[in-house]
Amino acid sequence: MADFPTLSTGAWWPFEESQAEYGDLKSPVEAGYKITRKRFTRAPKTWKMTYGGMNDSDFQTLRQFIDEQGTTGSFNWTHPVTGETHEVRFVRRPKLTYRDKYWFMDCELEEV
Repeated sequence: MADFPTLSTGAWWPFEESQAEYGDLKSPVEAGYKITRKRFTRAPKTWKMTYGGMNDSDFQTLRQFIDEQGTTGSFNWTHPVTGETHEVRFVRRPKLTYRDKYWFMDCELEEV
């Protein structure tokens, strides 16, 4: 399994962590309330973040990594706050943007 590349900079703020909601079933009824239950026994975590201030070398490394992984490949990613390693994949293809001489990547990851 691949590892997320080592970059010259880390994740920037804001950094968002949540749990996926697709495992929750919600059925509205005529009386106006909802019947709810869990579909799965586990609720995978998701993370949204921006990696910024990257040089051209980081951009090339990330572009190649994104092309190899797409949204189907899983890889090891180290949480920038806790230092824990998680097996994740991209929810959608990350966006790479060039601003003020630096590259930025907005991405969303989900736990596999």
